[in-house]
Amino acid sequence: MKNTWGKFWLSTLNLGAVLLFIAVQAQADPITFTANATGSFNQGSCVTCAVDNNVVPTITSSGGGGLSAIGFISSTGLSNTPQFSVSLDNGQSVTVTLGSFTAASTIPLGTGPSFTGSTFALNVSFLTPAGTTPNPGVINATLTGQLTQTSSGVQLQFNATPLTFAQGGQIFTLLLQPNSIVVNALGNVPLTALLTLNGGAAPIPEPASLLLLG
Repeated sequence: MKNTWGKFWLSTLNLGAVLLFIAVQAQADPITFTANATGSFNQGSCVTCAVDNNVVPTITSSGGGGLSAIGFISSTGLSNTPQFSVSLDNGQSVTVTLGSFTAASTIPLGTGPSFTGSTFALNVSFLTPAGTTPNPGVINATLTGQLTQTSSGVQLQFNATPLTFAQGGQIFTLLLQPNSIVVNALGNVPLTALLTLNGGAAPIPEPASLLLLG
């Protein structure tokens, strides 16, 4: 009889261990984030600036005997494919590239045409991450940066506060790093951000609930 009960409890413990492993695996499933980012310039108070946000967003400024232009190229280029698609576990972060700025100028940036007073808006659209509710859907957010003339080029300063999203029990943030960049005519300047999954967990499957009840 003792041997029978011993086998019964051993089998129960083994089954419990398997169900607990399944529950842990289910909770540890990563969340996949898919997003696109687009940008647009605004003339603002810059009286020497002109804006063209068609196809490739561009702002042009004239003055000081020169002509300068700054453009934003999304990582998707001119296609509609997702800008990035990454999978994260809780507490994990990854750096993503949202696009890049490029400049062209007849004289060194910072010595002639000024962009001070103009702004740039970064629009980020996340597809609702798989595993959250509701699904599918789109989450939109906008970050605005100020353009300022500097001796080394044109500085683009964004707010250092991260964008925070709460969706279906999942909380994730997008923080521009760095939040201040300098654009000059030497090459492309990437716009990058840190994407972090801060909390939340996938629903516990029914077998695990039964195990906990037992």
